[in-house]
Amino acid sequence: MFDPTGNLWAGSEIGVDRISFPAAGAAGELRHFGKYEGFLGIETCQDAAISDKSGNLWFGTMNGLMKYTPTQRSAMRYPPLLHFQNIALFYKELGETPYAGWMDGRGGLREGLELPYDQNHLSFEFRAVDLDDPDGIRYRWRLLTGQDTAWSPLSQQQSVNFAGLAPGQYSFQVQASSDGLLFSAPLSASFAIRAPFWANWWFRALFAFLLLGIVALIVYARIRRIRRTEAAKRSRLEMQNQLLLLEQKALQLQMNPHFIFNALNSIQALVGTGDASAARREIAAFSKLMRGILSNSRRQRISLREEAETLDQYLRIEQFCQQNKFSYAIHLPENIDPDEIEIPPMLLQPFVENAVVHGIVSLPYEGLIEVTFQFEQVAETGLLCCTVRDNGVGREKAAALQQERKPGHASVAVEVTR
Repeated sequence: MFDPTGNLWAGSEIGVDRISFPAAGAAGELRHFGKYEGFLGIETCQDAAISDKSGNLWFGTMNGLMKYTPTQRSAMRYPPLLHFQNIALFYKELGETPYAGWMDGRGGLREGLELPYDQNHLSFEFRAVDLDDPDGIRYRWRLLTGQDTAWSPLSQQQSVNFAGLAPGQYSFQVQASSDGLLFSAPLSASFAIRAPFWANWWFRALFAFLLLGIVALIVYARIRRIRRTEAAKRSRLEMQNQLLLLEQKALQLQMNPHFIFNALNSIQALVGTGDASAARREIAAFSKLMRGILSNSRRQRISLREEAETLDQYLRIEQFCQQNKFSYAIHLPENIDPDEIEIPPMLLQPFVENAVVHGIVSLPYEGLIEVTFQFEQVAETGLLCCTVRDNGVGREKAAALQQERKPGHASVAVEVTR
C-alpha cells in the first residue's frame, strides 16, 4: 500500500516496513516498525491495509486494528513509552522464583518486596518505544537508597545488574529520552534487602553481653585461682611456722633430736606432696604430743592413763615416720583404775623408743610393739609392772647392729631413766 506521500508500506509477520523513494538516482530508504518501535500488532494480515481521506494508515493485524498518522509525526513531541522487559534474581526471571507473586502484571514490582540478605543480586531489563525516532532512544537510571542519587549518563544500555547489595531499602528508577531533553516519567521498582540476624542491634547487644560475661567469668576464674594459690601459700607458710614452733618446743624439752627431726621432716615431705589435709592432721598430732610432754614435764607425778595417752601419741608419730612398718598396742590393768595410779612423767618413753629404733626399724617384715601394764599386790603394797615387748631381732643382735652403725653409742635416755 502507498501512502499520500508516495511511501510504500509492506506488512510481514514481524511488523511493517516503510520504503521511501527519493529523487531519481538516489538510494531508497527502508525503515522497520516492529514491537520495539511501537507497532504492537506485530504480524499483519494479508490485504488488510488502507489509507483514509485524512491520511491515516490502517493495518489489520493478528492483535487487532492498528492506526498510524504520518502527518502527526512532527506536530508534537512525546517522551518514549517505557516499560520493564524483565526483572531477574541471580539471572533467573523473578516470575520463576518463589517471589513471583510480587510481580505487578506489567513487568514491574508491587510494593513491599523483601528479600533475604543472601538474595541480593538483581538484574533489570527495560525497553522504550518512540515511533518517530526509535534509533535515538537513550536511557538513564539510578538506585535510590534513602538519599538522592545522581542519574547515570545517557546510554543505549537496556539492562542493569546489581550484585552484592547491602541490607537496606532500595528503589530502582529508569527514564528514557529520544532527544536528551524530554524524558519519560521515572519507571520505578522498589524492594528491600533484609539484614541477617547477626547484623541486628539486638543480636549485637546480646553478643556484647555474652562477650562481657565470658570476660567476667575468665577474670573471676583467674581471681579465684590466684586466691586459691595465695591461700595454699599461706597455708604452707602457717604449717611451716607451726613446724618451727614445734621444733623449738621439742628442743626445749630435750627430746631425742633424731625423733624430732625425723618427725618434722616427714611432715615437711607430706606438705610438699600437696596433701594439706593429711599434713594438718599430722601437725595436730605432733602438737598434741609436744603439749602433753611439756605439760607433764612441769609435774612430778602424772596418772597412768596420762602416761599411756602420751605413749600412744608418741607411737602414732613413730608409726607415721616409719611409714606404718609396725603396729602397736597398749594394755592397761583391769583390776585398778589407771587414773588413781601416779608415776613420774616420761618414764617409759625411752624404752618404747629403743624398741622402735633397735627392734623394729631393721625388720624386713611388719613389726609389733606391745606395752603392757600389770598391777600386782606384794605384801601390803602394790607393784606396777610395765613390759615393752617387740618382735624384733633381739637385744644382742640389735646391739651388734647398733655398734656397726654407730660404734661406742649408748642410749643416754635409758641410762638416765635407770
